[in-house]
Amino acid sequence: MEKRITLVFGQEGTGKTHLVKKLTSREQRLFITDHNREYENGVIFERYLDLESYLLHARPSKFKVICRFQTTVDYDALVQLVKKVDDCTLLAEECQFVAPVTLSKLDPFLDLIRYGRHTSTSIVGVSQSASEVAKDLRRQARHVITFRQVDPDDLAALKKRGFDPAVIAALKDREFVEKKYGG
Repeated sequence: MEKRITLVFGQEGTGKTHLVKKLTSREQRLFITDHNREYENGVIFERYLDLESYLLHARPSKFKVICRFQTTVDYDALVQLVKKVDDCTLLAEECQFVAPVTLSKLDPFLDLIRYGRHTSTSIVGVSQSASEVAKDLRRQARHVITFRQVDPDDLAALKKRGFDPAVIAALKDREFVEKKYGG
């Protein structure tokens, strides 16, 4: 089954994480990058090597792992691992850190964005700023949800995906608009 990319944008405190927790609550194999320490329900890892050891030794068929890594090397290793695990979801909170606008053509996350669907890998990216997320990630997204945004660059990025900037800027907390693209 082909998986997809979902993006969720909005200012701090508008309800992004609350919604994403609901969206991913039924995922059977979930990797979460948790820069802001907002997730507790799962097995928490501070280092990639500990996560790798857990997966090799415990061999769980279902899992929810929360990654609070401190180094880029650990996050790159996580992306390489996710590419090898079929039928899973990577939830990237503050996804501008793992998929910034300056994403290199050699970055492992770019490869996951482009080809992850072939291994049934879904990506759920969450960010306060639509304009700070890699264009490739925004272009590949089949489902985009946005809470309130007021920054002109963010509104321009969302307008390119068919959103009405005036509507987005007027949203109240916990209100959002969404668009689905393709099949």
